[in-house]
Amino acid sequence: MKKKKKSILTKILKFFVILCILVVAGFAVLVFMDPLGLNEMKESPFDNSPENLLINPDVSFDENIFNIALIGVDRREDEPARSDVIIILSYDRETGRTMLTSIMRDLAVNIPPDNRYDKINAAYAFGGEERLLQTLNKNLDMNIQYYATVDFAIMEQLVDAVGGVEINIKPEEIEHINLCIREQTNLLGGELPYLEKGGPQLLNGRQALGYSRVRSIGHGDWERTMRQRQVLSQAVYKLKDTIGLRTGYKLYREVLPMVQTNMESRKIVSLMYSFYKNKDTFILEDFRVPFDNYGDNSMRGGVYYLKPTNLTDNVIIMHQMIYGIDDYEPSDTVKKISEQIRRRF
Repeated sequence: MKKKKKSILTKILKFFVILCILVVAGFAVLVFMDPLGLNEMKESPFDNSPENLLINPDVSFDENIFNIALIGVDRREDEPARSDVIIILSYDRETGRTMLTSIMRDLAVNIPPDNRYDKINAAYAFGGEERLLQTLNKNLDMNIQYYATVDFAIMEQLVDAVGGVEINIKPEEIEHINLCIREQTNLLGGELPYLEKGGPQLLNGRQALGYSRVRSIGHGDWERTMRQRQVLSQAVYKLKDTIGLRTGYKLYREVLPMVQTNMESRKIVSLMYSFYKNKDTFILEDFRVPFDNYGDNSMRGGVYYLKPTNLTDNVIIMHQMIYGIDDYEPSDTVKKISEQIRRRF
């Protein structure tokens, strides 16, 4: 009887020894042979330390929530690139809760380092992703260190990579979507997949991009940001339903190379694994800054600006939505910027 117990114990010990060897060997393969290409990602083009990106050291943040700025860029020949889309994606690594917060591109803000007051999309034109992250952090008391930038052509491919998105098209939107599709085809070439009817339907990449660019009907840019979040939300839900080892590997090897980002490859893989682990508890919410009834139209020097009625109020609501802080107190920096915006616009 004792021999039998000893034999079972020996087998268990051998199993764990073999398992440990396999784990170590697998880790060695991932690190040194790098079959996923984890070491291919270039280093950040700028210093993404909290100090350089103007993350306020006096503001405390939930470590479980990871923020990344999603930037949609309109690049055309002989024209400076413009950040037409600015969305902060906030992901709770513990629960899977994901928030998409659109930042209206005409929002009046303070742009560092020269304290210039201008539209937030001007920050990208002045200094690319680095300047935009600095502006977001300084004006909104945020801790964004990473970005992901795509242009028109890449946005189409990303939507096609997930098999398209299901969108309910309003009949009055069709003409305007098709005009955008025609413009995109003139710029990028390819086919003209015009929409023929309204109602729920599966849009391919070009159609989804055309839908997300419409702003000449409805509530202008307010409604356009809603369309952008809708396309992104549908793409994320599509990923949630299909995510697995094969899909994750395909995304990593085929889709991510099309995206400009300063995220380390291992961080990307870690987030993909967290997304897979939390897919059963995943929920997605979307917001917009300024929030409803917290922004006014303003003209300055013949130029239109979207003026936050009080930047502090928008920051309070934003931190409540993202971090669950009901009594958030904006930093002195945000309070000073808010007062300057109130006086200047």
